[in-house]
Amino acid sequence: MTHRATRVFLVIAAFAAAAAAGYLLWTVDHREAAARAAARTFDAATVRALVLVERLRAAQQSYVADGQGSEFWMKQVGEALDELDRTLSTLGGTAPSTELQEAARATAGTIADLRKMDTRAREWVRTGQGLMASDLIFTESLATSATLIERLTTIRDRQQQLADAAVRDVGQQQRYVLGGAAAVCLIVTLLLAPAVRASTPRDTREALRALIEGTPAVATAVRSEPASRPTPAGPPPVPAPIVAPAAVRAAAPVPEAAPPTPAPKPVDVPATARVCSELARVLDPADLPQLLAESASLLDARGLIVWVADRTGASLFPMLAHGYPPAVLSRMGSIHRDDDNATAVSYRLSEDCVVAARNGDPGAIVTPIITAEGCVGVLAAEVSGGIEENRDKRALAGILAAQFATLVTTLPASTENIQAAQG
Repeated sequence: MTHRATRVFLVIAAFAAAAAAGYLLWTVDHREAAARAAARTFDAATVRALVLVERLRAAQQSYVADGQGSEFWMKQVGEALDELDRTLSTLGGTAPSTELQEAARATAGTIADLRKMDTRAREWVRTGQGLMASDLIFTESLATSATLIERLTTIRDRQQQLADAAVRDVGQQQRYVLGGAAAVCLIVTLLLAPAVRASTPRDTREALRALIEGTPAVATAVRSEPASRPTPAGPPPVPAPIVAPAAVRAAAPVPEAAPPTPAPKPVDVPATARVCSELARVLDPADLPQLLAESASLLDARGLIVWVADRTGASLFPMLAHGYPPAVLSRMGSIHRDDDNATAVSYRLSEDCVVAARNGDPGAIVTPIITAEGCVGVLAAEVSGGIEENRDKRALAGILAAQFATLVTTLPASTENIQAAQG
C-alpha cells in the first residue's frame, strides 16, 4: 500500500475501529455493572424475605408459650407480615425476567393464607383455647410458611442462574469486540507494513523496459554480442556491406529451385526444458544474454530478436537481441504494425510466419508472443540451411516464444504513436 490517500484512509479506519471498540466496551461494562447491581438488590430482598418468614414463625409460636405476653408477639407478627408484603412487592418489581416476576407475585397468595391463619390463632389465644391455637400454629401455619420458604429459595437460585448467564453473555460480547478491533488493527498493520523486497532488481519487466526507454547500462547487459576475433596484421580488410536481419525483410515467395542443404540438427528436448526453466526463474536481466544465446543455439539461429509492441499496438521495438552488433540494432529502429514484412504480419495476425532463404540470404522463423492481453510482440530467429521449413524447429520457436511471454509486457506509447492512434 503505497498510495497516500489509501494509507490515510486505513489509518482513519483503524482509529475509528479502536474508538468504536472502546465505546462498545464501555457500554458492555455499564450493562454488566447494572446487571450485577440488580442481582445484588434482588438477592438481598430474597434473603430479607426468608429472615422475615423465620421471624414470623418464632413470633407465632410465642403465642402459646408459657410466660410470654401474647399481645407483644401478635404485634411482632403483624409487623413481620406487613414488611414481608413490601419485600415481596420489591422482588416482583426488581426481578430480571418475567419468569421471576410471576414467581414473586405468586407468593402473595401464600402471605394472604398466613394472615388468615394468624387471625384465627389470635382469636383462639384471646378466648383461652390454647390447644386449638397450638394445633393451628404448629401444623397449618408451619406448613404454609415452609412452602413460602421453598418458593423464595427457588426464586433466589433461579435468579442466580440468570445472573451468571448474563455475566457470561457480557464476557462473550467483550471478547467479540476486542477480537474484532484486534483483527481490524492487524489487517491495517499488515496493509501498511512495507513490502519486503528481495535484493534482486525491482522487476525483470521494469529492467527490460529500460532497453527502450534509454538506459544504456541495461541495454548493454541484455543485448549480447558475438565475441570479438583477433585480426591478422596487415592492411585492414574491406568492410562487407551490412545485411539486415531476415526478421525485418519483406516476405518473399519461395524460389523455385534451391541448393541442397544439410539436414538440421534434431531438437534437444532436455536442453529446451532447461532453458525454459531458467527463463521462468529469471530475476536479473544480466542473466538473459546467456539464455538468449542458448535459445539461439537450440534453434540453430544466427540471430535472435524479441520484438515488443507499445501500448497503442502501433509499433514494435527490438527489446532483446542476440547475435547482432550495435550498429545493426541501431539501424533497425521500430516496425509499424502495418508494414509489409514477416514481423509485422506475425504480430497483426498472431500467427507464425516463415521467410524462406534465397540467393544465399538467410531465412527466418517469426513466432508471436501471446499473453492474456493478446499478442504483445514476436520472436524472430534468423536461420539458414532450410531450418525455417523444419516443423520441429518452428514448434520449438513457439515454445520459446511462450516462455518469453512471461518476461515482456507492452511498452509505453511514444508521442507519435499516440497521435496516430487518435488521429
